[in-house]
Amino acid sequence: ILMTADSGGNNGSESMEVDAEGTGLIQGSVAMEIETCVRDLGFGPFHFYMLTVCGLVFMADAMEVVVQAFVMPLIAADWDLSPAESAIFVSIVFFGMLIGSYVLGILSDKFGRRFGYLVSCILCSVFGIISAFSPDLYFLTFCRFWVGFGVSGVPIAYSLFCEFLPDKQRGAMLMVIQMFWTAGTVIEAILAWVLVDTLGLSWRWLFVATALPVCLALFLFPLLPESPRYQLMKGNAHGAFKTFRRAAWMNCRRENFPIGGRVVLSAALLPQEVALTFDKMGETLGHDDNGDGDGDDDPSGKLVFSPSDDHASSSSASSRESKSEAGSGDSG
Repeated sequence: ILMTADSGGNNGSESMEVDAEGTGLIQGSVAMEIETCVRDLGFGPFHFYMLTVCGLVFMADAMEVVVQAFVMPLIAADWDLSPAESAIFVSIVFFGMLIGSYVLGILSDKFGRRFGYLVSCILCSVFGIISAFSPDLYFLTFCRFWVGFGVSGVPIAYSLFCEFLPDKQRGAMLMVIQMFWTAGTVIEAILAWVLVDTLGLSWRWLFVATALPVCLALFLFPLLPESPRYQLMKGNAHGAFKTFRRAAWMNCRRENFPIGGRVVLSAALLPQEVALTFDKMGETLGHDDNGDGDGDDDPSGKLVFSPSDDHASSSSASSRESKSEAGSGDSG
């Protein structure tokens, strides 16, 4: 998150950037707003790669939920389950999703979207396959809970995919990724028909086959980028720019992202707390001598930042009120 100070004497040809944590000044760095980066990224092979990797998680979500309906009658017959035990087995996946959606959301905010995606895929694949070797209902219920826990991380893939989509393609591509969920339900039904009804295999093989899409997602994981917005909120402006540059290389648009650039979070998206922090930094860096809080007394240049129109108007209003009170006090 950056503020840019342009010198009035050189007509903006040279700029200084100050990061929000006050770590120092950087001369001549190219700064691009994040929405500009998404637009200059274009639309190409990188987005289809993201569609595949994130869509496989959607497919796994559907398959892990639908498989319950196909294996429940078979397991109940093999282990002579009561109606209560059958109900516990069916509902435990959704209980895992209830807990996991909260926990994985916190982990993704703290350690990154890639980390949350990786945890989700590992849980689904590992415990999905282990479910096939369950000796009894208790162990199977334990495994299916962790499968549901992992399935709850699907929204992480959805939001990560959405962040790289240009405005023109966003609506259409988000509809396409939802089709992976539908495809997962159809594929699961075909697997149950082929493996169980046609080939006469055990329900254990169905669990193994159901875990294959998420295993494929794990295989494609190493090239999955981190969320640029997450990198920005963690103060890694150069890292966010490198993420866009690698994506642009896949789309043959690398010339739009010169080496050494930085990404700026759009001022309109800044939270109110950051706007207040910028206010304090503006008072310090703008050398405000007349006390009006706008930093326009700096003889060397002008500090430019506009966190939001509402915040700017409220600051101006409070400044006018302060001047009015000061003037009435002097006349008194």
